[in-house]
Amino acid sequence: MQHARRPWMSLIVLCLGTFAILLDSTIVNVALPSMITDLHASLDQALWVVNAYLLVFAALLILASRLGDIFGPRRLFTAGLGLFAVASALCGAAQTPGQLIAARMLQGVGAAALTPQAMVIIRALFQGDPGHGVRGHPPGTQEGPPGPARWAWPRSPGQPWAGCSPPT
Repeated sequence: MQHARRPWMSLIVLCLGTFAILLDSTIVNVALPSMITDLHASLDQALWVVNAYLLVFAALLILASRLGDIFGPRRLFTAGLGLFAVASALCGAAQTPGQLIAARMLQGVGAAALTPQAMVIIRALFQGDPGHGVRGHPPGTQEGPPGPARWAWPRSPGQPWAGCSPPT
């Protein structure tokens, strides 16, 4: 992977792409009652609007991660983000519950393609640069649990305590 000229700008783009996925799930759950009314959807169809996305997203997550290893994480992140954006536009243009469910499934494919790539790209962007955080990672992206749980987290010999002192 090429080293980015502006790693912090890349980090912002990666975070915004991941945030769009989280925001979309929240928006759909909030807007679901009005979607049921406007599209004249049954309760079963409304449930599929939410579950079709989650089912496809979860089912393709590991496959998409492997595809990122094969085709490159940046390429797959970009394709996933583009597909997610197109599917979001299709969701907005849906006239029937079936169209909305199909567009939500397409969103799940896009979300699954971009989600695992973000951490891979972040790690590659900041690897080996001690000025960007603990062990070369930007703050907040270290492996392991946050806070006091980090004291009990297993470590390899010689691994630093990631900014917190060991328990006494």
